[in-house]
Formats: sequence, structure tokens, C-alpha cells
Amino acid sequence: MTRTVRYLSRVVLQTFLTMLGMTALLLLYYAVTTEPAYAERTGGVVTGVVFGVGLIFPLLMQLNTVTYYLTLSLSMSVTRRGCFLGLTAAKVGYALSVAAILVAAQIAVGQIFGTAPVFVGARLVGVMAVMLISACLGSTAGMLGLRYGRTLLLIFSVGTGILCGIVGGIIGFAGATERIDGLLPALLSLFGNMPLLCSIAFAIFLVLTAVDWRICRGISVK
Repeated sequence: MTRTVRYLSRVVLQTFLTMLGMTALLLLYYAVTTEPAYAERTGGVVTGVVFGVGLIFPLLMQLNTVTYYLTLSLSMSVTRRGCFLGLTAAKVGYALSVAAILVAAQIAVGQIFGTAPVFVGARLVGVMAVMLISACLGSTAGMLGLRYGRTLLLIFSVGTGILCGIVGGIIGFAGATERIDGLLPALLSLFGNMPLLCSIAFAIFLVLTAVDWRICRGISVK
């Protein structure tokens, strides 16, 4: 049981290092190509890109982890309980990893482009809660895909990706153009409502974890 948790923890760590490297390359590209006059604006764009990708990344990575490692582990005689605990630890790990990268990216953006961080304090905790929700949705979507088929899973993934891209684009554009009217204040206010988001995230985590376990028990290994 603990062996599966340790193994999937290493998978999460490897994914974290890969995402960190990709973020560093993104920052390096913009640092080299951006003219000084547009530095602050570019910093807002980079923050929006990292945030938008960060919203969907826990979902996609957890979905991939469930669909690949669950059946593989079960076929190697790992217990369902051990697989389930490992996957539960993985979805928490993915959410925390992406939140850590967002923090690092904002610090780097501030140093390179002089752009003030957007997600700090209560907003950062709110973002972590949303990323946990994203990972939970990815886990349940993966379970449903293994149990009932992949067509609905594909539609769900594409739709979620488009939605997260739109949200990240709005924040990036507003940060770059210094337009803080309209939807952006509402989004930032929502992320700043830490008690509400944490309560919702915890409730979703409990409910979907229970759903995952019920579906996991019915997944057959071919």
C-alpha cells in the first residue's frame, strides 16, 4: 500500500520538475524577446498564461495518472485500496505542485518584469483550493472513463481546457492592459474569498473521493 503511495509521489515530483522547467523556459523566452517599454505588460501576460495552464494542469495530470497507473497497478496485483490511496495522494500533490509553480512564477515575473503579483495571501489559498477541485475532477473523470468509456471523458477534457484557457486569457489580458473593470475584479474577489473556496474544495474532495472509491471497486482488469 505504502509502496504505491511512494511510487506515485515520485511521479508527481517528476511532473513538478518538468512543469518548473517549462515555466523557466517561458520566462526566459519573454525576458529575452520583450522590449523594456513593454516589460510590465508582458509580466501580466505571463502571469495569466501560467494561471490559465495551472487551472487545467492538475485535472489533466490526475486524469492521465488514473487512466494509466490504476489498471497497470491492478494488473500487477496491487490492492485496490493501495492504488486508491496512492491516487488520492497524487491529486493533492498535483494541486500543491502547480500552486508552488504559480508562486515561483509570480516572484520571477516581479524580478524580471517589475509586475506586481496578483495571487498572494488569501487569493493564493483560494487558487490552491480551485486547483484541488481541478485535480478531484480529473480523478473522477479518469475513473468514469475506465469504468464507462472514454467518449464522455474526451468531451469533458476538451470543454474544461477551453474554459480554463478563457479564464487565464482574461486575467492575462487585463493584467497586461491594466484594465481592472468588468470580470477581472469579480474573479479576483472570488479567489480572495478563502473560507468559501476552501469549504467548497473540502466538500468536493470528500464527495468525489467517495465516488472515486465506489467506481474503483467496480473497475475490471482485462
